[in-house]
Amino acid sequence: MDEQVFFNVPLVKLEPIFKRWVREVQLEFHTEEESTPFYLTRKGVADKLQISLISVDKYAKQGILKSYRIGGAIRFKSSEVDKALEEVRNAKYRRA
Repeated sequence: MDEQVFFNVPLVKLEPIFKRWVREVQLEFHTEEESTPFYLTRKGVADKLQISLISVDKYAKQGILKSYRIGGAIRFKSSEVDKALEEVRNAKYRRA
């Protein structure tokens, strides 16, 4: 984007420019995040979810958290942990 200086410009005229810029930044960030997943250790997941290591293992066995074996170590994709947490939160408030 070209460098511009704004003087006495009403916010109504600046709003679409800022919205477009924010959308572009969000798309760039989202694409980078998907192309290089961030992996967490069991302890990292436990700290993030504020649960014990035993619970992390239990949730992995139940399929609530998807685990990956990388070089002999167990890892979890951060985005999938966030998604699982959101699903559990949403399920908590659903009617049976």
